[in-house]
Amino acid sequence: MRRPSPTPLWLHPLTPLVERIALYRREHPPRNRVALPVPVISVGNLSFGGTGKTPTVGALVEMLTDEGKRVGVVMGGYRAKPPNQGDARGKRLRWAMVSDGEEIYGDVPSSGDEAMMFARRYPSIPVLAGRRKAYVAEMMAQEFELDAILVDDAFQHHRLARNMDIVLLDARHPLERERVMPSGWLRESTEALASADLIVLTHANEAVEMEATKRSLERVAPNIPTVDANHVPHELRDGRTDKSIPLEQLSGESVVAACGIGSPHGFATMLESLGASDVELIAFSDHHFYSETDIDSIARTADGRRVVTTAKDAVKWGDDAPFEYWVLDVRLEWASPKIVRERILALFESGKPSCSLRMDEKGG
Repeated sequence: MRRPSPTPLWLHPLTPLVERIALYRREHPPRNRVALPVPVISVGNLSFGGTGKTPTVGALVEMLTDEGKRVGVVMGGYRAKPPNQGDARGKRLRWAMVSDGEEIYGDVPSSGDEAMMFARRYPSIPVLAGRRKAYVAEMMAQEFELDAILVDDAFQHHRLARNMDIVLLDARHPLERERVMPSGWLRESTEALASADLIVLTHANEAVEMEATKRSLERVAPNIPTVDANHVPHELRDGRTDKSIPLEQLSGESVVAACGIGSPHGFATMLESLGASDVELIAFSDHHFYSETDIDSIARTADGRRVVTTAKDAVKWGDDAPFEYWVLDVRLEWASPKIVRERILALFESGKPSCSLRMDEKGG
């Protein structure tokens, strides 16, 4: 069954136009693309909504640091308002120094929830945030001595030259049934997958038509390696004290799952898989900024029951919530980590690769 369209039916005739515009932008990237002196690895997707980009970036940070590589992370700072300050070219640019790998400078309003979550989870990693990711990545390359830069959600960010495009697909939604917006959830057609260097099928353990999706991939991206990945519960902790709590304590617990993420029902399902009973979901829009009214509403709904939220939401709750709550940290687990590691480490085999060469070879 196809996912319901997120837009009104009368907008659907615009789908062919959106497809053509997206194809043109991919085939005709800007002439003045930003090429950096260090490898740039993009973690992106085709669709709107939660495919797991942030956990994937985290898994790559851990993989690269385990290999002795110093990496930086660029995030979009969605719904945040970074300060307007100078960039590497002396022009004005809205960007935020979330963390320099030693000290955290950002906050959620100026940096965004995901960037703040990253800065706290990986305190030794530089994190910058800003919507114009090409220029923010340029700032990062200028400010820090790095072996690689990871850029979140950059597959459609054509101004930035990338050395590797990792593209995520949510395996819970069969690829052959997906449609380009406004008829469906895709930003561009599945043919764009031929521009990827690695395709990751997230939520693979929850897929119902995995073989059909893989057949579709063989048709549209026959030469692109594919790897399965799963989102797994990593840690449960107290939202106020940060004290670790055994995951087993969720078993039999009556839970209110409150979150503002791309896949809220997946979060509720994970809590149920951990043994939580009578899970009631309170779903807000992705990257939601919580008001006092929202927090009070959660408290009333919980009415003494255990409240559990995500790490991304917890950076916005802090100590403001008038109730105790738990935070479930989720990480990405590769089905074949060797494939991912080999593909990424190949970037470093013969020194730092030429971004200009990559631009000539692949327009996306």
